[in-house]
Amino acid sequence: MNNFLFILFFVFVSTENTFAQNILPNPGFEDFDLCPTYSSQINRCAIWDSAYGTADYYNCSYYGPSPLGDYGIAYAGTGVVGFLCAPPSNFPPYNRFYGESFQAPLLETLIPGAQYVLKAQIMYNLVNQPSPASDCFDLGFYFFKTGNLPPFIIGDCPAVNPQVRLPGNVISLGFYTEYVFNYIADSCFDNVMIGFFCNDSTSTSTCKLNASTFYYDIDNVSLQKIADATLRVSGFTSSKQTLCSGNCISFSDTSLMPSTTYEWLFDGGLPSSSHVIHPQQICYPKSGTYDVTMITHFECSSDTITKSNYIVVNDNPTLDIIADSMPQCFGVPITLFANSNSNSTVTWSDGSVSPTLTVTKEGNYSATATNSCTIVFDEIKVDYIECPCTVFYPNAFSPNHDGKNEKFDVIVQCETQSFQIKIWNRWGQEMFSTNDPKISWDGMYDGKACEEGIYTMILQYRGYIGERLKTVSQKGMISLIR
Repeated sequence: MNNFLFILFFVFVSTENTFAQNILPNPGFEDFDLCPTYSSQINRCAIWDSAYGTADYYNCSYYGPSPLGDYGIAYAGTGVVGFLCAPPSNFPPYNRFYGESFQAPLLETLIPGAQYVLKAQIMYNLVNQPSPASDCFDLGFYFFKTGNLPPFIIGDCPAVNPQVRLPGNVISLGFYTEYVFNYIADSCFDNVMIGFFCNDSTSTSTCKLNASTFYYDIDNVSLQKIADATLRVSGFTSSKQTLCSGNCISFSDTSLMPSTTYEWLFDGGLPSSSHVIHPQQICYPKSGTYDVTMITHFECSSDTITKSNYIVVNDNPTLDIIADSMPQCFGVPITLFANSNSNSTVTWSDGSVSPTLTVTKEGNYSATATNSCTIVFDEIKVDYIECPCTVFYPNAFSPNHDGKNEKFDVIVQCETQSFQIKIWNRWGQEMFSTNDPKISWDGMYDGKACEEGIYTMILQYRGYIGERLKTVSQKGMISLIR
């Protein structure tokens, strides 16, 4: 239980320190590698070093005496940094401004969009001449990334704009004043440079001819995060989520924060990737269920969102009509098969809904296959051939169990619409009757063997003779031999 409480307390304290921590190293300039023996030794101040010029470092009770008063006096402790700015008229070759600045890496990288408060104790020391009435330079805090140190700040007045500026002529003369600035980070900076920067007045004749020199002491610098950045929530939508194979759709970024670059991955799509903010004409040639991934790259981070099974691609319907056998004799049933994919509904031209259709007439037969994508059509032509309608039957049979001619069979070599055969004995009694040409007479009646003798047969059927249906009647005599 005690361990659990300890963990909670640790997390709570750490969360609070996120906003209370000073992310500037050695902020009071108290830590040093060696005590300075003269002023231009900021490299002896731990972590801090000159960026341009030779900023001064005071510590170990060392300070710079002056006929106009001492400077390099710390606000607190014994460490302090001093830096100088002078117009062209002050130093040879008398055509360039001179300004000092110093720098250090931050203890943690700034978070774009997060809010920070910057504080510093700053004092203007009178050096040689009174402070000029015009504001020729700004004292600035310039945040930058490692390896991107800007060119010389004052000398040629390049377009370098510190994120935090303080006009030089508003800084208190002769005593420390705390200056406080709010700053919202606009990049993932990991270094800071403090020094003099050009402003709109720097190149005026008043500033160029003014012989006054600025000299500042700075102490107890702090930079603290006071508010987190807006949460980056990535997202996207598509013009469709369900589509048919071969169709194309578009995608749109709906992220709450702008990104610098994009990387899209389209599983099953053509093209399979894109680097634009709103990809268009992403086509899906095959059916299936596909993922979509969007990777948003910010200046110093990235975010990945994958929507699984986001795109559903259905097959277009397919249809191919084939016949089981063709051509056939007139009247023989022909089965037509509508081969279609499983997500389709097949409808024949006669209105029936089935994968098959049985026909007995010549002609063109068609069907449609339909699904949520579209409708497709196919047609087949059915042909018949003229076959002779021949009927065979024996004039005698011998059901005597010798394995030969045991039954009386009628063989019809055409398609019949109706069929009937009747057999009588010589006294006119009906011995056998059937409507199925495949059923034979075995010479039995009522479970008993019929007598040997002559029997009368009448055969009647209706079938195709050429292309026409005709009724045929035949009468004959049959010998039953024992």
